[in-house]
Amino acid sequence: MKKPKTDITGQTFGHLYVTGMEYGGTKKGFLAVCKCLKCGNENVKKVPWDVKSGHVKSCGCIAKYKTKDIIGQKFGYLKVTNVVREYKDKKYCYFAICDCSCGKIGFKTLKTSLTRGATTSCGCRRDQYEKITGKNSKRFTGHEEIRGKTWSTLKRRSKRRGHAFNLTIEDAWKLYEKQDRKCALTGLDIKFGKWDEETTASIDRLDISKGYEIGNIQWVHKHVNIMRNVYTIDYFIHFCHLVAEKHDDTV
Repeated sequence: MKKPKTDITGQTFGHLYVTGMEYGGTKKGFLAVCKCLKCGNENVKKVPWDVKSGHVKSCGCIAKYKTKDIIGQKFGYLKVTNVVREYKDKKYCYFAICDCSCGKIGFKTLKTSLTRGATTSCGCRRDQYEKITGKNSKRFTGHEEIRGKTWSTLKRRSKRRGHAFNLTIEDAWKLYEKQDRKCALTGLDIKFGKWDEETTASIDRLDISKGYEIGNIQWVHKHVNIMRNVYTIDYFIHFCHLVAEKHDDTV
């Protein structure tokens, strides 16, 4: 009969008292048969090294107790009313059932999302933040409808390309309003959105040999700015006329 290399019978590790050693086959080898002193489970079988090293401290009941410990606690705007164990993504996970300060009841989220601070509301705070945008937001760093990120990106690109930048965001906004929020070359309405994809307003330099300064800029539609590229205003308009004349019957 095979004997274990290390017999830990009679020893206690964490909440586990080893009552004997049992051969679990060629793959598992010897297992420590334990009694859990935490919950009373008498048929707990674990790898001896896991028990001795402290990697395993109970039959698994401690994790359940710790999970239940968060019931009644508040995390941000969420108060935990229950914890459930469900199967998700090929494994069992603990979910916290919460009541939110906004009035929503039964909001479910991963327990770990709560404890590490990733989730602090049912989503109502995010919705509220999205409603408070632009100059009404405490985090807004721009001016009126021009976002700070948009302005800093423009300045950074100007510097990278070697263009002088002697323009304030306030002066740029005044010009935008003076143009009645329209593209200087097409008359199309242009705007600033919450995201870059929604923004159509773009600053264009009249003389591309000069930098960004009052007297040398105009607001245009971003697609017009892309099409104009490095050409002068007159040259660009000339080719626009040629294109329009060529396709006069189709436009």
